[in-house]
Amino acid sequence: MVFNNRDTQTGVKGLSDEWITVGPIRAAVHLAGVWHILQPKAFKWETATSCSLRGHPMFAPVDLEHPWVKWCLESHEQYGWLYFYAVDMAEEYKRRFGFDPYILNMLNQLEEMPEAVPEGGWEEPTFAKDIEYV
Repeated sequence: MVFNNRDTQTGVKGLSDEWITVGPIRAAVHLAGVWHILQPKAFKWETATSCSLRGHPMFAPVDLEHPWVKWCLESHEQYGWLYFYAVDMAEEYKRRFGFDPYILNMLNQLEEMPEAVPEGGWEEPTFAKDIEYV
């Protein structure tokens, strides 16, 4: 699936089992990074390695300099695209393996993006050739 394919539901069907297993987690970490940068007080650190976002368990925001985090900070469409890509991968996981991945609970908390993400259009990312390398 290349970046210019914005149809995430169709695109995830061709991804490997390995990517369907890890991809939604990585996307959630990047989306949590956007929240951490724009609204750090929304996070509560429970321990040195775990936190919650608005009272719900969440992956700790790490690698705030990752290109996907920076890309998602640029516009509503880009944040939304990564969110729906993650959800579609998680749904594909459920279809392939027969049970709900826990990551869907975290993704539900990331659907609403921080208010400070600017309105704007779509710009294809220039930092990778294939979506599989999120």
